[in-house]
Amino acid sequence: MLNQLSIMAAHTATVNKKILILGDNHAKINIIKKIISYEKADIVIHTGDFNDRDDYGQHHMIDQDFVDQQFNYYVLGNNGSGVVAKDEAEFKKNYYNDFKVFKIGNKKILLTHGYKTLEKDGYPEIFAYRNQIIAQEKPDILICGHTHVPEIYLQNTMLVINPGSTDKPRFPSPECGTYIVVDVNNDEWFCDIKRISEIK
Repeated sequence: MLNQLSIMAAHTATVNKKILILGDNHAKINIIKKIISYEKADIVIHTGDFNDRDDYGQHHMIDQDFVDQQFNYYVLGNNGSGVVAKDEAEFKKNYYNDFKVFKIGNKKILLTHGYKTLEKDGYPEIFAYRNQIIAQEKPDILICGHTHVPEIYLQNTMLVINPGSTDKPRFPSPECGTYIVVDVNNDEWFCDIKRISEIK
């Protein structure tokens, strides 16, 4: 276990659920199937980058029916919206609007792909818009991906969850993909960063 964070808050609903959060699999579908089968979660969330492009510019895409059947909530990411865009302008438009707001119990969730590094990655207008949405929606939890680095931390009163990458991890090692399992019990959220190598 890499990290565990227990968040207690009065506005959390009494919901006994197991939530699986994963992302950045970059067209590798078998590991996604393995994790979903192993964890048997009540709710499955994907932070984007289902698809990928190889060094030759060829698109590798996961079947949309599989995505719709397996994930309760998902966003496309820059390697999801990117592969269906005609040009850079259309890509930015897709990525700009690539977020979802929903509730689990009384918890308001904002799900998006990139957040923390958007400005550094050359998308300052999207970073500004994400902060505008955060200010407007006031989510209890922000779920994001893109960095390939798993994180669980508080930004003021907002819990930020990033599951890292199942396929191209940048932490803790190039060989070890990660994902996050959240156990919601009464008014307590327990978030665990898990290594794919732990799956038996």
